[in-house]
Amino acid sequence: MTGRSLEMRKAIGPGERITQARRRNKLLYLISSLVFGAVLGASFGVLDQRPGNRGFFSFTTMTLDPGIALAMAVLLAFGLIFVPLYMFRKVDELAVQHNLRAMCAGWFAMMGGYPIWQALAAGGWAGQPTALGIFLLGYGVTIVTYLVAKWRT
Repeated sequence: MTGRSLEMRKAIGPGERITQARRRNKLLYLISSLVFGAVLGASFGVLDQRPGNRGFFSFTTMTLDPGIALAMAVLLAFGLIFVPLYMFRKVDELAVQHNLRAMCAGWFAMMGGYPIWQALAAGGWAGQPTALGIFLLGYGVTIVTYLVAKWRT
C-alpha cells in the first residue's frame, strides 16, 4: 500500500501540483472569507447602539460609533472590492469570463432596477427604493448569473 501511494505521488506532474495548490488556496480563501464575513456581520449586530429590536431588515437604521463605522467601512471595502479584484489575478480565463458576465449582469440590475423600482413606487405598485434593496438586487443577480454561467459550462 505504501509503495502504491508513493508511485501515485511520483506520477503527479508539475501542472497537477499547481492545480492542487490552486484548489487548496481557493478553499482556504473561501473559508477565510466566510469567517471574515461572519465576524463582520456579527460585529454589526453587537456594536449597534440602538435599543430594542435588532432584526436584519433594520440594517439601514442602525447607528454606530463614528470610529467603529469608519473601521467597518474600511473592512467592507477590503472584503467586497479589493480582495475580489486581487482574486481575479488568481483564477483561470473561464472563471474570469464567468465573473465578468455575472458582474455585468449585477451592474445592469442595479442601474436598470432603480428607475424601474422608482416608477413602480410612483404608481403605488411598490414601496420607495432603498439602498439596501438596490444592493441586494445587484448582488443577488450577480450570484444567480454566476451560478447559471458556471452550470452551463
